[in-house]
Formats: sequence, C-alpha cells, structure tokens
Amino acid sequence: MSKIRVLIIYSRDIERNDSGGSRTTIQLIDYLAQHEDFKCYCYFKMINEYNDNVIEITNKKLNNKNLNKFILNEQIDIIYVPEAVKYAKLANLATQNTNCKVVSALHNMPGYEKIRLFTHLKEAFFYHKSKFKRYRALVLMIFYPLFYLIYTMYSKYKFRSAYINSDKLVLLSSSFFSEFKKEYHVKNTDKLVSIGNALSFNEFATDSVILNKKKQVLIVSRLDERQKRISLAIKAWKEIEDDYSDWKLKIVGSGRSSLNYKKMVKKLELKRVEFLGYKKPKKYYKESAIFLMTSAYEGWGMTITEAQQYGCVPIVMNSFTAVNDIINSNINGIISEDANVGKFAKEIKTLIKNDELRIKLSKKAVESSKRFKMEKIGPKWVKLFEKVVKD
Repeated sequence: MSKIRVLIIYSRDIERNDSGGSRTTIQLIDYLAQHEDFKCYCYFKMINEYNDNVIEITNKKLNNKNLNKFILNEQIDIIYVPEAVKYAKLANLATQNTNCKVVSALHNMPGYEKIRLFTHLKEAFFYHKSKFKRYRALVLMIFYPLFYLIYTMYSKYKFRSAYINSDKLVLLSSSFFSEFKKEYHVKNTDKLVSIGNALSFNEFATDSVILNKKKQVLIVSRLDERQKRISLAIKAWKEIEDDYSDWKLKIVGSGRSSLNYKKMVKKLELKRVEFLGYKKPKKYYKESAIFLMTSAYEGWGMTITEAQQYGCVPIVMNSFTAVNDIINSNINGIISEDANVGKFAKEIKTLIKNDELRIKLSKKAVESSKRFKMEKIGPKWVKLFEKVVKD
C-alpha cells in the first residue's frame, strides 16, 4: 500500500504554545509524520519545530488555484483543515477534479459564538482604547436584538458550510453532535466524527509529587473575560482567603482582561493572589494541589487534562458537555454548577479541608488522564484518514 499523503493548511504560521488549536495540530503532524503509512505536507511554517518527515510549503499563497495545482502535482489524498469554518470551503474548491478528500475540525463547542457575543460588546464598550470601537459597541448593544439575529444567521451559514464542504468533520466530543445539528440546521450528523485532544505532556505525576504539593490553587488560562470568566474565580477566592491563610491562588497567563482582573483583586483587598503572566505551566501544575476553570464555553479544555497529568485536582464549571468526557465528578476531579460562585467556593473549600479526599482524587486524575495519551488518540486519526481514503 502506498503512503497516504496529507496536506494540512492553516491561516498563519504556528508554534506549539500559541493556542490549543496550534498545539493539537502540531502534535497530530508529528504523529502522522512518524507513521510509516503517511507523508505530511504543511502549507505553513511550524515555528521552532523541525521534522525531516514533514515538507513545509511557505512560498505559495493560500488560495484554491495554488492548492489545486499542489494536490495534483503531489497526488495528495487528504487535505486536513484544522480551521473548518475559515477554510473548509476553500479546501473543497481546491479538490475539484481530484480524488482528494477534505477532513476538517472544530476546536470549540457548537454555539460558542453566540455565548461570547454580548460579553464581547460589553467589554469593548467599557475597556477598549479606541473611542470609535467603544461607540460602535454601544450602538450594537442598543440594537442588540437585530444584531444578534444577523450575527447568528451568518454563523449558522458559516458552520453549515463547513459541514457541507467536508467529507468528515471532527468535533471534540460525540456529545456535541446533537448540539451541532440543532445549532446549524444540518439534516444529519453522518459526516461528524468525535476525537478528543491528546495530552500536552509525556510525563505523569508520581505519588511523591502528589504528596508534596504546595498549598496552592492554580489557574492556567488566557486572561480574556469573554470566554474564561476569571472574575468568577476571583470572587470565589474572596470567600476563601480569610479562612485559609496558608493557601495561595496563582494565575498563569496573559490577555486583554489582565489589567481588569488586577484591579478587581485590589478592590476586593485580596492579599494572596499572584499574577505570573505568560509562563510554561508544567512547573505550576506539578506544585499546585487544585486547578480551577470557570470558562463560559470550551471545546475540550486542554488545561484540565494537563492538570490531571500532574495530579492537580480540577474543579470545573459545568458550561460545556465535553467536560463529562474528561471528569467523572468526585472521582478524578469536580464538576461544579455553572456560574454559581458560592458553590464553586464551597467545592474549593472541601478540597482544601480534606487532605485525604484531595490526594485520592489527585491519584485518580493522573491515572484517568492516561486515556488521552497520543499513543491512544493518534490511532483514531489514522483510522479516520484510512477510512476516508478507502471510501
């Protein structure tokens, strides 16, 4: 059998740590490039990455004519599109008069674009540096019902187009299938496939690491209130800090809402909240006992499985169905009621007070995270690509 030739396209050059989508794309490319039955081509550059088995095309403009010519010249079997909404249609046009198939992926939950819309406008109105953009946000908020209708109609068109123009569309969880069908008015879900994200790291916390955790609660996140809602975690910490004076909250990450969060911490007179900025998070997972996620929406939440790898027990708000693929509540983490700050604080207190429970959940988190090793996720992609080519 000849090698399956896969061409991956992306809107920009990417590096492993710039986003979850970039990281998972590079992980998949690395895995396929090592597989004897695959040959990989990238229509972009992987920054700080070098692989003899990957051919990068960086001197050609990304359009359907150039892609079509490349597909024909290199006899490409599959064009893989990690940014389905942006490029599935382009990929489909590029495969005309060829035998090449289109496999696309979505890295977020169906309907996320509606959830973030009003928060996006509100934040722009209050905090954007541009007077024009603040004024524009105000106008759109005044006429929000009409803007919402137009925006959601356009979103449905774009997501439905991604589905129509793909031979297979990969979502992060099968729990998203019914949501996708309902949100974007597709007739069926025959083209949908579910493959969760692989782990970011290759090591796992030992019992020694688990037993020597610091009295430290951790957030690893982009600091963007539109999605991550770190304000909820800060409010919850207000209910904890005075009662547990030997515990700290550390926040790893940067983003547009960073200054607002720091102002909030100062206003609430919190003394043991530390903003660390952008850092490689591995060290902090290892030393922290508890991990927090308060997102309004997620596709997968890679930081949850990263935390589990290092025995940092995740407490996650129940805002996306895929969280149930990762956490079995009160077994390998805790799923807390969405947007309920009081209950969230109570869950944190429970783990702070109960060393035995926290250590038990920590050990189980490490063990359960091994389900998502690349050695187990990679073969699912191989099987999908082989099936698409065969069909």
